[in-house]
Amino acid sequence: MDKNMLYAADIKPLLEKNAYNDIRKKLSPQRQIKADSFIFEKDRLLCAAAGLMLEQGLRDRSIISRDLAYNEYGKPYLSGVQGFHFNISHSETLAVCAISDKPVGADVEIIRHFDDDLCNYVYHESEIGQVKSLCRNSSPDVLFTTLWTIKESLMKYFGTGLSLHPKEIELDLNGTITAKCERFDASDLFFTVSQHSGYVITVCSGYRDFFDSLQFIDILRNASPCKHNECS
Repeated sequence: MDKNMLYAADIKPLLEKNAYNDIRKKLSPQRQIKADSFIFEKDRLLCAAAGLMLEQGLRDRSIISRDLAYNEYGKPYLSGVQGFHFNISHSETLAVCAISDKPVGADVEIIRHFDDDLCNYVYHESEIGQVKSLCRNSSPDVLFTTLWTIKESLMKYFGTGLSLHPKEIELDLNGTITAKCERFDASDLFFTVSQHSGYVITVCSGYRDFFDSLQFIDILRNASPCKHNECS
């Protein structure tokens, strides 16, 4: 089993089947309670998919413990288990779960439009300038969404969420992506970025190349691999 894995699940086909009740049977009692707390079926399915991907990762590594604990910011981790780290994210109908032997942060976002007001709120002038200079080869919506996933993955790596303001992070996109952060040392962190079917996925970790494939989990049946070059 690879030390790093990125699991993914697309719940869109399940929405069309109204499949939550079928998926619910596969969840632990605790995850059932959490999933049931959401009003909309899409959110219940995303919560269920996240739990089932984490279960897949634990089974793949023969880990028995299911005791979750939380850091000071609320980031979950597996209590009493060394060398197992995970992070979950979802957007629209796609959920991802990154698993590693080192701390990790993951974010997935559907590609969307960032207007000037939002850009000025979350991005440094230097970042906006870099996007403008790179727009010859890519759309600004893709680039700004990518910037957001990078920042969010760093926030989730440290477990802060939005208590760490996006403007406290300054990114350099020239060559290998690097980050400067006012409150945390990000000098030894790397960002692995991928596009898949209108989404951008970024993983922040101590690994220069975190993954080369997405392993798609069919949460009604079995997992099936999706090679990285098929997901761009």
